[in-house]
Amino acid sequence: MAPGLEGTDASLGASLCGLLAFVALLLLPGLLVVRAPWPAVPFLSLSFWALSWGWLFGASRQRFLHAALVGFLLVALLRLLKPLDLRAPRGPTLLVLAAAAFPLSAFFCWPLCPGAEMSFHSLGVRLLVWRDGLPLTYEPLVSLRPFGAHAPALAALAADVSLLSGLAPAKAVLLAHQGAMGLLIVALHAFLVRGLAPTVAPPVAALGAVLTVALARVPAAFSAFGDGGPALALAFAMATAAWLGPNGSRSAAVAAGLFLGASALAQPALAFTALVVLGLRLRPWRDGDGRIRLGLAAGLAVALAAPFLLRLVGALSLAEVEAAVPGPRQPDGCGRPEVGPPSSDWRGCSWRRSRALPSIGSTAGTRCVPDRRSRPRSHASPRKRGP
Repeated sequence: MAPGLEGTDASLGASLCGLLAFVALLLLPGLLVVRAPWPAVPFLSLSFWALSWGWLFGASRQRFLHAALVGFLLVALLRLLKPLDLRAPRGPTLLVLAAAAFPLSAFFCWPLCPGAEMSFHSLGVRLLVWRDGLPLTYEPLVSLRPFGAHAPALAALAADVSLLSGLAPAKAVLLAHQGAMGLLIVALHAFLVRGLAPTVAPPVAALGAVLTVALARVPAAFSAFGDGGPALALAFAMATAAWLGPNGSRSAAVAAGLFLGASALAQPALAFTALVVLGLRLRPWRDGDGRIRLGLAAGLAVALAAPFLLRLVGALSLAEVEAAVPGPRQPDGCGRPEVGPPSSDWRGCSWRRSRALPSIGSTAGTRCVPDRRSRPRSHASPRKRGP
């Protein structure tokens, strides 16, 4: 592809190449992890790709993708030389795989992903592709900074697909969003399998995962947190819960920390909620091993997501954090950001502070609340009454 034309093609050929690139990102490097169960493979892979964006140190993302995939593919070929204990998938596994792949059918039917927030994700993908790396701000497209304070996981994965295949940003966002819906089914299935009795776990877990996601109005149930990011964050959070159970191992806790870090990049509020719930579930004040595994997972998640979390913490003030948390609030006329769907004036709103930032508690865009005290007042003199 000619230089400067990456991420501009929306044809059928580019869509097929984009789908193949997404499948490659799902499988590698998760397949290289020894004794990793099949539900963990896509989460291991996508966690690596999402978190690696913050550790490039200015290197070319496209070259990194090509070099990493070639290296992982060579290692995978070496593993094929050794006999693998592979078994044919059973009925429950096939049901989960079919249900997870079904949302991808919209990738060939829709021109782009619906929703106001998806346009903002497409803008982020375009910037990532243009810069071939992690930019500092959203300029020159939007006067917002810093880049990454708005949950970047969905845009980062879509940018990887676009850089590998040349797919247009809007189509890449659609592919990543629909893939997140399928991953949620896989994660819920893994959680139910590990929580139910072994005799009834596979069929009941498969049917329960498919019906739950189909009937729970996902992601409409999380619309207060945004359109696309919460589904991806919830999928990673469910995978964290599956591998950070009361009877888990420390190696599983390392994988759970990787999943939790990726969840924090997709939706920090949901990731923090998942960490609190898992802490209550493990009861670290009673179980010493549970305390070690919880600390290992939480510490690894914070360390791996640190480049983006530092941008987030450094950009937010206390008032902006309060405004970013979904829930009822009363306007006080002080001109600070209010969470809501992106409106037609979000590009041109002016801020009293020196920086502008999309919200974290909600992955929706921000709009500026006008300052009542800054409105001009008329100083016309009163009329004189006649005698």
